[in-house]
Amino acid sequence: MSLTPAIGITILVVDDDLDILESVQDALSTEGFHVLTAVNGAEALKVLRSGARPAIVLLDLMMPVMNGFEFLEAQAGDPQIASVPVLVVSADASSRVKTAATSATGFVQKPFKLVTILEAIKKHSGYAT
Repeated sequence: MSLTPAIGITILVVDDDLDILESVQDALSTEGFHVLTAVNGAEALKVLRSGARPAIVLLDLMMPVMNGFEFLEAQAGDPQIASVPVLVVSADASSRVKTAATSATGFVQKPFKLVTILEAIKKHSGYAT
C-alpha cells in the first residue's frame, strides 16, 4: 500500500480520540514513518516548540484544552513553527471547518482510507520521494 518509502520522515498526529490516534499511529508506523502524537493543540504546540520538525501535522479540529482552530492561530503567530505544514483531518465538513482548512495546507475528511492520508502526506509535506 505504501506510496513511497517513508523511513526517517516524522509526522505529528493530533487527535483526542485515542482509538483514532493509535490506529493512525500504527498505520503510519507500518508505512515507515516516525510518528509523534498529541491529544490536543496545546500538546502539539509543546512538541513543536521543543524542536521537533515533522514533515507535516495531521490535525483534528474538535478537541478539548486547545482545539485545532486555536492551534492553527497560535502556530501562525509563532515564526519558529509557522512553516510546519498542517493537514486538517476532520469529520466535520462545514463551511467553518473548510474556512479553517484554508489556513492549513490541506483537508481530509474523516472517515478516511489509509491511501487517502498517504497521498495527502506525500502531496502536502514536501518530503522528497
